[in-house]
Amino acid sequence: MRTGVKFRYAVSIVVLLFTFAAQSWSQGAPAAPIPPQIYSAKTAFISYAGIDDPTVAAEIAKFTKAANGLYDQFFSRMQSWGRYQLVSSPADADLILEISVSYVPTVADGRPRLHLRIVDPKTQVSLWAFYEGFQREPKYLDRALSKVLTDVQAVAMQPPAAKANK
Repeated sequence: MRTGVKFRYAVSIVVLLFTFAAQSWSQGAPAAPIPPQIYSAKTAFISYAGIDDPTVAAEIAKFTKAANGLYDQFFSRMQSWGRYQLVSSPADADLILEISVSYVPTVADGRPRLHLRIVDPKTQVSLWAFYEGFQREPKYLDRALSKVLTDVQAVAMQPPAAKANK
């Protein structure tokens, strides 16, 4: 009889925990603060971390008509946006925007992934990251670049959350 009571007690606790967790997720968590450096930055350095697969690199060079076409495309879009002054040295930047493509054919859907990391140049800590998979055709690479830029804009335009009351 004692074992049955312990079991029912344990089941009751588990049910309560799951109920609490489900309520917490359905109500949503309060918005976590975005690192203030992203919003307050005035300058950015664009770092090209490359493409880790030679076949994908050749395809992207063909799509963009340049060996560094991905970098050129991203740089041009960031320049057109005008939110950050683009500088030629990481030492002069408030942020580093590191663009790259990775390709692991056995992962998920087997598509290359465009990566953009926002890095603090003082600490080398990643402040934010964006990933966008794309099919290996020019229009899909263009869409991935547009999506990543839209994501950066959404984050960079949010003012830092007000500090909580002490």
